[in-house]
Amino acid sequence: MRKASDHGKKPDGRKISRKLKLKQRRFVVEFTNPEGEAFGNLTKAAELAGYEPRSAYNQGHRLMKNDEIKREIERVLDKHAVTLDVASEVLAEGMRAEFVRVFCLKSGKLRFAPPQPDHQERRLSADMVFKLRGAYPTPQAQERIALLQIQQNFLLVPPVERKAKKAVEVLAREVDE
Repeated sequence: MRKASDHGKKPDGRKISRKLKLKQRRFVVEFTNPEGEAFGNLTKAAELAGYEPRSAYNQGHRLMKNDEIKREIERVLDKHAVTLDVASEVLAEGMRAEFVRVFCLKSGKLRFAPPQPDHQERRLSADMVFKLRGAYPTPQAQERIALLQIQQNFLLVPPVERKAKKAVEVLAREVDE
């Protein structure tokens, strides 16, 4: 049973920002607790925090846009020394990770296959850290980048002066006739 003084603390006893409402604090606890069933899952964390299951997906994404919640998650990541550098190291290790398949032959002997690359689990972990740290551009930033790329691909034509415009119109009429 929790003590009254434990209110507003994470499972390991750390304090959570008092600026957050109760459900928001609970969301941060559920989302950042590695032993919890909602670790890294916005929808599940929102459900366990007390939001309606029907709207938990939307609530989870809305909560992640809240600057106070982002700061609290940043504090948790910093507390556990989870940085982009660490994620990069994990990703690099994942690229070198190997697993070995073991086969049991009919004779009862074990046969080991040659080591094979195993990237999936560590790559997914690193991807989650990158998302949490905001390393991926937002949809708005992606749209801005795309628009800039489009603008660079078009050659801007300077506006035509009135006299030149009239000359073009006269030439066009002559061609039509």
